[in-house]
Amino acid sequence: MVFGFAWVQMYYGVLAVVVYMIVWLFVLVLIFASFQMAIRKALQLRKNASEKTRRLVPLFGAMLPTAVVVFFARRYSDRLTLFVLNRVLHR
Repeated sequence: MVFGFAWVQMYYGVLAVVVYMIVWLFVLVLIFASFQMAIRKALQLRKNASEKTRRLVPLFGAMLPTAVVVFFARRYSDRLTLFVLNRVLHR
């Protein structure tokens, strides 16, 4: 009985790690996509900007959205993982 319970615990532990890795993969894709989108927008804005604005556009146009995504990803990834595990385990 104890041996079977250990297998169940190992199964749930592996499941938790897999879900956590999938959540972080999704977060990394979001970070990459937001960074790509921000760079495109910054380059588009830079074409039509004045000289003073051209220096600031890469900073605020590319780094700020990525920083926001990273902030929320680090803050809520654990909650998202627990939510997914709760949904998977309690069908």
